[in-house]
Amino acid sequence: MITEQLCNIIDLSSQLIVSLNQVELDNSEFDPQIASLQLARDQAIKQLFQHHSQQQLQPYSALLQQVVDLDSQLQQLANDKKDMLAKSIIKQKRNTKATNAYLGK
Repeated sequence: MITEQLCNIIDLSSQLIVSLNQVELDNSEFDPQIASLQLARDQAIKQLFQHHSQQQLQPYSALLQQVVDLDSQLQQLANDKKDMLAKSIIKQKRNTKATNAYLGK
């Protein structure tokens, strides 16, 4: 049962990474699949730790480490997307200022 739960978390994490890698910043609409995957992953992680003690999870350290590694990848990917979005917003603001200056606004 624990193995199945951990494999499910790993699968959801991997799907989330793939989905986030496919996100285009120009797309103003948030992908509902990403939100759904994130919610399912969060719930699976909460259930795992609510229903199993540290001692019960200890024999599964390799799978837990894989979850931790995927979590780190997700955090890095989210930070990268956030930075790219911030740069895109700054560029858009500069373009708007230049356009307004040209038009005399």
